[in-house]
Order: sequence, then structure tokens, then C-alpha cells
Amino acid sequence: MNRYIRLLALVSLCVLVTFSSISLADWEIVRQPVREANFIAINFATPTHGWIVGSNGTILRTINGGEAWQDQSVKHPNELNAVSSVDPMTGWIAGAKGLILHTANGGKTWMPQSSMTERTLNAISFADAEHGWAGGDGGQIIYTADGGQTWTKQETDTNNEIKGIAAIDANTAWAVGAGGTILYTKDAGKTWVFQTSGTASTLDAVSFLDAKTGWASGGNGAMVFTSDSGKTWTTQESNVPNSNGMPEPIWGIDFLDAKLGIAVCEFGVMLRTVDGGETWAVLERATANQLRGVTFASATDVWAVGNFGTLLRSTDAGATWKAVYSNNDLNAVFFASPEQGWAVGPAGTLLHTADTGQTWETQGSGSVFDLFDVNFVDTKKGWVAGSNGTILETMDGGKTWHNIMDPSDEGGHRAERFEDDPSGVLRNIIGLGTMGVFFATPNIGWAVGEVGKMLKSENGGKTWIGKASEMVFSNLYGVSGVGEMNAILVGQNMIVTTTDGGNSWMPNFVGPVLHDVCMVDTKNAWAVGEGGAIMYTNDGGMTWIDQVSGVNGNLYDAHFDNAQEGWVVGDKGVILHTTDGGVTWLGESSGTRYDLHGIHRAKGGDLWVVGSWGVILKN
Repeated sequence: MNRYIRLLALVSLCVLVTFSSISLADWEIVRQPVREANFIAINFATPTHGWIVGSNGTILRTINGGEAWQDQSVKHPNELNAVSSVDPMTGWIAGAKGLILHTANGGKTWMPQSSMTERTLNAISFADAEHGWAGGDGGQIIYTADGGQTWTKQETDTNNEIKGIAAIDANTAWAVGAGGTILYTKDAGKTWVFQTSGTASTLDAVSFLDAKTGWASGGNGAMVFTSDSGKTWTTQESNVPNSNGMPEPIWGIDFLDAKLGIAVCEFGVMLRTVDGGETWAVLERATANQLRGVTFASATDVWAVGNFGTLLRSTDAGATWKAVYSNNDLNAVFFASPEQGWAVGPAGTLLHTADTGQTWETQGSGSVFDLFDVNFVDTKKGWVAGSNGTILETMDGGKTWHNIMDPSDEGGHRAERFEDDPSGVLRNIIGLGTMGVFFATPNIGWAVGEVGKMLKSENGGKTWIGKASEMVFSNLYGVSGVGEMNAILVGQNMIVTTTDGGNSWMPNFVGPVLHDVCMVDTKNAWAVGEGGAIMYTNDGGMTWIDQVSGVNGNLYDAHFDNAQEGWVVGDKGVILHTTDGGVTWLGESSGTRYDLHGIHRAKGGDLWVVGSWGVILKN
């Protein structure tokens, strides 16, 4: 028998079922995203009246201090990057391709203004209802003295991208940007003067209290301060952590007064100062998502926004924070019992339910990296796989999580719980992403990842042994196993099988990229992947058969209750169901168009599906 894959065409007796064939199923959406957008900027005109803007033309408004947010979004495919308001009725928004929108009625209508540029605008700031500036790509700065009825270009003598603007009065403003650029005008922009920032890092945000006192922040944790109108800028130590080996960029900054300020960063890092920036304290994270903007609505009420519709609020002047919204993608789900389940996603996202999915609470994963897979052997003991070599472990049902791999130790020299195989390959790739994790028994576990990364535990995760193969150097995305000896790995144009506990491997080279695999016994398994690929083996992975899914979109995960009945999930809400081992696949109505990434059923429990923007379904 040929050891490599044999792609067998289905005979005409097999029924070709396309996704237009829909099987009615009782799928319930138990968690919907609040808003399918990245939030980029936030501004409050008064303690009660504010706006949020973001991707996909997103505009949200509150008139009650953030207790509720009204959708005022416009039909615009690109990002809205900045917002400035001078009172509850009057505001401006800047965005891609020179877009400027204006409202004079509290956002009931947003009318475009002629900006005289096609360049992306990243910043906008108004000193009053008449005088304002906007800036963006190529050093572009434009100015209005009539509320935006007319905008004129101003000379800046730089091509560096403008990222932030602070308008103080009709004549005075600062602009900051790439390459440590700081520009200053005191004559309404007739002349813009370069000021020495003391940094070469991009400055992404600027906050001024008056015509003398201000701060600017940006890449590599840059923080600079002036108290003399920018004649001198002093570097402040921001104390940002190095979550990925480098200081986090500081994307947004705002000051209430000369002492109290908040800065927001990559990976959800938040900084606070109570002494004008002489010292900055790192706060406990309320999210690991990138945070883009921050503003004081009042002396005690502070708001921050970020990617995946993240909205954070502090009611104690920024000392502590809670997430109001967060819509991170979910990549995988696992239920250790009908009641206890976990779901994981980007930026360290880890959700837990203890009440059969009625409520989902965030668990602190302790990670800021993307999480791809989750697996438990009981309600207490579980693992999560993620980028930067991440393998998270819990022994108490997720109350605490520990990364058994130090992300900064790319060579694995401090990885005491890992053992290399004789080839020594593991030490070279241990810091690469871990994409899948699966425990076939309470003791036998497998983890796979980038560039052929293969790990096995034979003692319940206490130690992990490298199981590399000289023939496997592709990225591996999914793993499933049965018993102590049998496992199948799938990935970049490859299926890899072992029947002797990983001592030897049989690689099968295939066409499609495969995202995951489900083994139900030592003989039967299904692999799913790009372009609607479903592949089936009934001989433990020796040979594989193409099954007809009837869809062209990507498929990400499969779950089988037994060798006959199973489900597959994929792009645009696709759920396929078979009751004959995949000879025929019927599409089920999921009730959503979000991409679906993970599916799992606890023994005796519901079937669960998770997907993009944090959607969760059950059946």
C-alpha cells in the first residue's frame, strides 16, 4: 500500500450536497459582539457627552456619561482615526482618504467637509467652534478658521507622518509624529517650527494643559514633557513592560491637570502618574488588547478604547479599570463537563463558564499573546497553546494560569520542563508558536506548532519531550490522539501520523492547508482546512479520502460524537453536519455570518461553537 496519500474521488453514487442544502438545527447564539469594530479614539465634550470612533465607519455617542452608547455609524469602509468636540452638539471626525465629518446637532447627522487632501488624516483638534487643525500622512497639516467650512493646507517642511495634534487656542497648537517629530505654531499655522523632542521614536499622541505644559508619547515607550512651551523637552521614564522583548508603544495619553495623567499602550498596558510624569506606575491590566485612546471625562471618570471593540472605564481617576466591552475573536472552545467550559482567543483572551454557558467571565491568563487552542483532562487540570512558544497550564480550573515556557527564552535554555530528542531540534524551535494541544489520556498529551514543532507529555504535563521528525518542517496547526500510541498532526500541506507514541512518524503530503483534525478511534479521523477541504481516513491515517463539503470557504475545526455523526465549522457561519461518516454533509443554519473557529461537546452536554468577534453558539 502506498504510504503517501491517495486522493480518492467519490463515485457517482455518493450524493453531492452543496451548502444551499440546509438542515434546520436548534443553534442558539448565546454571546453576540457588541460592535464589530476596532475603537481608535474617544473624546468627551462634557462629563456626560462623548463620542467613540473606529474602523468600518464606527461612531458611538453617549449623553449619559457612558451608561449607554448610541450608534451613529456612517457608511464608510475605512477607519475613522480621531474625534474632537467643543460642546455636546458640535464635533469633527478625521479619517482615511482625507475624510472629515462634522456635526452641529449632536451627531444626528454627520456631514462631510472638503479637506482639500486625499491623504489619510490621523489627528484632529479644535480649540473652539471655529479654529482647528487636522494632520496625517506625508506631514500634511490642514487648518480651518470657520468651523471647517473651508480647510487650507499649511507648510510643515516635513514628510513625517503626523500622528497627534493638540490645539490650545486660535493661534497655538502642537503636532507630533514619526521620527520623534514635534511641530509648534503660535501664529495659527502660518509657520510651524520644529522642536527637539529628544527621541527618534514615532510620537503617536500629545496632551497639553495650556500654552506651556504638555506631554507626548509613542514608540518604544517614549514619553517626553515640556513646561516651557516646548523650548525644552525632557525625557520621562515611562516604565512600560517588555511583553514581547521590547518596550510597548504608548498609543494614547491624556492629563487631567499638571499632576494626574493616564497613558495607554500595546497589549493592554496602562500607565498612571500622580506627579506630572516624574514617575509612572504600571496598572493591573483589564485587557491585553491594543489600547488606542484615553480621555478624562471628569476628575474621576476616565475612558479608554482599543482593538476588538474594547471599551474600558475607571471611576476612581484611573487607579483601577474594568472592561465595559470587549469582542475578541475566539479560536477554540473546550468543555470539561456540561457546566465547565473555556474559550481562548487573541491577546491572552481566556473566557470561562461554570453555569453551562449562561454566563462567560474573563479569566486572567497572565499572557498577552494570541491563544489558539485549549484542552482539559478534568475540571481542574488544563492547558492552552499560544504564540511565542506559549503553553499555559492550570491545576485549579483556571483560577490561576502559569506559562511553562518563558517567552523571552527563545532557545529554551531555561525550559526546565522540556526535554529535547537526540536531534536537538527542539531547542531551536521551542520559542516558536504552539498552535495546538490535545490530551488523549490524563497522562498522554501532545502539542504542535510552527516549523514542525512536536511535543509529547507522558506524565500529565509535568514534562514535555521533543518528538521531531526530519521530514516534518512545515507549520503544524492541529493535533488529535487516541490512547497512548496513536496521534495525527495536521498543518501546512501535511498530515503526520504515529502509531508508536511518536517514536516514528509517517508524513503524508497533501494539497490543502489543514487547520485541525479529529480522531474518534484508532481507525477513523477527519481533517479540515482551507477551500472547504474535508479529508477522511478509516485506516488510522495510512490513506486519506477527499470528502465533498459543498463549500469553498475555509473550515477550521471538527467534532465527532462517534464514527458516524460529526460537525465541521468554518467561514461565514458555516456549520456542516454528517450522520453517515461524511459520505454526505448538510449545512445547518447557524444564525450568524461570523467566521466560526472552534467546536466541542462535553460528554453528556451541549455542542458549543465559538468564532470571530467573540460569538458563541450552542446546540
